[in-house]
Amino acid sequence: MHRLFSWSRPVIYLFVTVVMLIPLIKPLGLPVPVGKDARKYFDAIEAVKPGDIVWMDSHISLSAAVECYPQMIATAVHAYRRGGKIVLLAMSPDGQPFAERMMNEVLAQGAKYGEDIIYLGFVPGGEPGLAALLSDVHKAVPNDYKGTPLASLPLGARIRSGKDVAVAVPVTSDASAPDYWTRQVKPYPNIALLMASQASLWPKIQPYTATGQIKAALNGSRGAAEYELLINRKGQATASMDATSVAYLAFIFLILIGNLAFYTRPKTGSGKEGSK
Repeated sequence: MHRLFSWSRPVIYLFVTVVMLIPLIKPLGLPVPVGKDARKYFDAIEAVKPGDIVWMDSHISLSAAVECYPQMIATAVHAYRRGGKIVLLAMSPDGQPFAERMMNEVLAQGAKYGEDIIYLGFVPGGEPGLAALLSDVHKAVPNDYKGTPLASLPLGARIRSGKDVAVAVPVTSDASAPDYWTRQVKPYPNIALLMASQASLWPKIQPYTATGQIKAALNGSRGAAEYELLINRKGQATASMDATSVAYLAFIFLILIGNLAFYTRPKTGSGKEGSK
């Protein structure tokens, strides 16, 4: 036992690192209490009917991808399972690679490009760009990301304006997104506006969920992990929460072992030297 007490710091760091890597490589799916916000978000996507158009915006910065990408892919997979048709775009330059990655993952699930999902590519302009899209999609973006005319794609021919959209899901790290999305979607009562964001935007989103302008929202990695559990899909967010939980357990284990080793260590004598 006393040998445990003599572990060097590098050995402890290595132990914790190895323990954390295990769930990152293979998510364990440790229990995570599911909050009402994630459940409400799940219910909103679960209500998607076959053929409903789900509009998704990859508005993710590189620094927020670890929180936002798991939200985006989980939402897309769930919507596809429900029979939703996904119209994907990226309203930030950083969001483009994540949009393409998400599209490829959905296609790997068996979706057909042009029928189940289309990608419009990078759409600049912020709020004016969104307003133009909702007003006339084909006028604002006549071609998809490969240059194929939208009118030549079965799903592209269906999406003409905001009136054709059932659900809109901006996945964002932009602090202004809750404001301008609620403003631009308001004239389209047919659109159920959801939102997924990094945790720092949660205080900005909550007033809109309270008023119902945003129907439901996911809050950072924790919200994504709860959502992954609800759709029975262990993804990056689940792995992240597993690694965090396992790290805490490792710290508790080391504290207990350290205290046990300290109190059971061999006692050193300190008495006076005996008389001859």
